[in-house]
Amino acid sequence: MGIQTLNELELSKTGRQYSMDVALQAINNIKLMNFRNFNIDLIYGLEYQTKESWLDSLKKTIQFAPNSINILSRCNPASY
Repeated sequence: MGIQTLNELELSKTGRQYSMDVALQAINNIKLMNFRNFNIDLIYGLEYQTKESWLDSLKKTIQFAPNSINILSRCNPASY
């Protein structure tokens, strides 16, 4: 699941078309349906992201106990 972040402000700045409540409900639904394997994608380096908010997202993600967590770097095309 491409959650990206578990911070509402950071999520809104990514341009994703879902809220944090929708993302959390999707994770909870997967857990309720007993999927044997699921992963969560997070992105670091997001606009407005701080070290504290990044660690908070990571800790919350770990609590969901996904099979894997994919950690991706934000790509800023303007810097190329």
